[in-house]
Amino acid sequence: MDEEDLSGPAAAERSGGTDYLQWAVARDQDRPTVVTLVGELDMAAASEVRSVLIEAVEAGEDVVVDLTDLVFVDSSGLAAFVAAHNGAARGGTSMSLRQPQDTVKRVLAITGLDKVFIIDG
Repeated sequence: MDEEDLSGPAAAERSGGTDYLQWAVARDQDRPTVVTLVGELDMAAASEVRSVLIEAVEAGEDVVVDLTDLVFVDSSGLAAFVAAHNGAARGGTSMSLRQPQDTVKRVLAITGLDKVFIIDG
C-alpha cells in the first residue's frame, strides 16, 4: 500500500497482516469503514481477516472492502467475506467489495458470490 491511500482524515487506524497479505482499516465518521486488502488472501490470513471484517460490521457502520490490490483469494477468504456479509445483514448495515481484480472477479463469478455481494467496479 502506498502512503497516499492511507493519508488524510480516513488514515488507517489499524493494520496488520502476514507474509502474503496486508490489511488496513480506515474509519471516517462521514463515510463507510474501508478495509483494504493487499496481496493474497488464503487460509493463512483468512481467520485474521474474518475477525477484522466482523469487528468492522459489528461496529454498526457500512463497510467497503477494497480489493484493488488483492491478487488471489481462496475458499477460506471467500468464507471470511460471507461471514462479514451475513453479520452486516443481521446488523442492518452493508458490506460491499470495491474494485476486485479480474482473478478475484473470476472466483466470485464461479462461486456465484458475484450475485450475493455488492461489487463496485
